[in-house]
Amino acid sequence: MGRKKKTKYIPAPTGEDLERIEAGEKFSDITAGPVKKAISGALNEDISELEELTETEVIEEPKKKKKSKKRLFYFWTGIFVSVMSIIGLIFTVNFGINQIKRFTDNTDQKNEFKKYVYPLVVIDSPTFDDNNDLPNEVMLRAAAWSIIINYDEKHSEYKNEYGLITVPQSDVEVAATKLFGKGRSFSHQALGDVALYFEYDKEKKSYVLPISPNMNPYRPGVTDIKKLSDEKYEIKVGYYPQLPDWMPESKKNKADKYLIYTIEKNGKNSKIISIKEEKK
Repeated sequence: MGRKKKTKYIPAPTGEDLERIEAGEKFSDITAGPVKKAISGALNEDISELEELTETEVIEEPKKKKKSKKRLFYFWTGIFVSVMSIIGLIFTVNFGINQIKRFTDNTDQKNEFKKYVYPLVVIDSPTFDDNNDLPNEVMLRAAAWSIIINYDEKHSEYKNEYGLITVPQSDVEVAATKLFGKGRSFSHQALGDVALYFEYDKEKKSYVLPISPNMNPYRPGVTDIKKLSDEKYEIKVGYYPQLPDWMPESKKNKADKYLIYTIEKNGKNSKIISIKEEKK
């Protein structure tokens, strides 16, 4: 609060002053002296007193608003940190569950085998007890499909010309060896039928293969893996029809049939030994 301003008073007339007034002196003459003294005293006052009289008390603005803003900031920061912690915990838990699930149901191994048997599922290979009994044409068709499935234009040595690639017959033989093992001889010829035809160029000793064939009746799905020995596996493969997108998922995820593949795996080298009907 500000200080009260000091007030200077002019002294009231004394009894002597009244007698002088009765004697005929003027009131102004009588009071002139005291008034002059009062004015002179006021003028001679210390300037510091005048400054004190004119000073007003500065009332500081309360700090409640600043404190409330800080509290609000800390509150929302705490909320944000808590939410992020919960999200991180959920992500960690889900990641752990997925990793455990992948480990327990052999997801990675299933995907590896699925890619490996894909060429034989696509051509709907006939069953066989020994791959030595497979016709030459079946092995070459499977090998050609293996090249098509694994084709990557960015990292391929085969030049794409209007959706077709020219593949040396030696590369087709290598692909067949990866599927059925070494020690085989092949008789090269045009492959397929009217629905899907792989042209063979005798002069260039090469196959002309489409990189995006329209005919692709089945896709594989590995549902079970049994380890028969250190190098031999028995896998159950579902043949799922390739249906249009507008078909219901229930039909897409229903296999037309299941076959049992026996695969021998030795390091990086593998071969399909047999394909048999599922025992019921």
